[in-house]
Amino acid sequence: MYGGSFEAGWKKAVIEPFEKANPDIKVAIATGLTLQNVALMRAQRDNVKVDVIMMDEVGAAQANAESLYEPLDPKKVANLAKLYPQFRVKGDPYTKFMYVSQALAYNKEKIRTPPASYRDLWKPEYKGRVAIPDINTSHGAFLLLMAATMNGGSVQNIDPGFALLKDLKPSIVTFWNQHAQVSQLFTQGDIPEVAAKLPAGAETLKRLVTTDWNYVTKVRPQWVERWNREITN
Repeated sequence: MYGGSFEAGWKKAVIEPFEKANPDIKVAIATGLTLQNVALMRAQRDNVKVDVIMMDEVGAAQANAESLYEPLDPKKVANLAKLYPQFRVKGDPYTKFMYVSQALAYNKEKIRTPPASYRDLWKPEYKGRVAIPDINTSHGAFLLLMAATMNGGSVQNIDPGFALLKDLKPSIVTFWNQHAQVSQLFTQGDIPEVAAKLPAGAETLKRLVTTDWNYVTKVRPQWVERWNREITN
């Protein structure tokens, strides 16, 4: 699972109650981000040591394409039947259990007028003060898709996204690969307290921006190569 406060919350709400109810079982936690977890699954394909993996759908779809799962058994995982229909995946190779907000975060001591949309990142006053996720993270793929949508493109027409991110390059101070890097940059004053809102419920599902992650899995290697050539260089 993810580390930091995410790990602490899951320990308190899930793991400790589970261990209390099952005193013969001790849960060992390994932490990692999504694509690190996919790499772990590949490495353990023939010698599995991790039983349950938590990650976002960028990695989940990739792992499914590589047949890295043992399908879930609805008889053993009874709560599958309680999920929103949109969260079930055909064949139950994995299941979705939450949705994730990708948000703009800024330092309110430095930024007097909060950014109102992603487009504000391109404003000249943010030059040299923007950190964005690298394409080797799930968030990098999210950002590229958002940029494409903003610029008239789509998941199957990604060129407008690359064009828009090229225009952002003068403002970018770094490309982060770990959540801890973002915290450090805020502490150092290099980028924009996090104002996080946690939407929930069926009505929120109707407003989500979704994409075809199975398609992304197929084209992602080309995106990574192009990102490294056009954006980070």
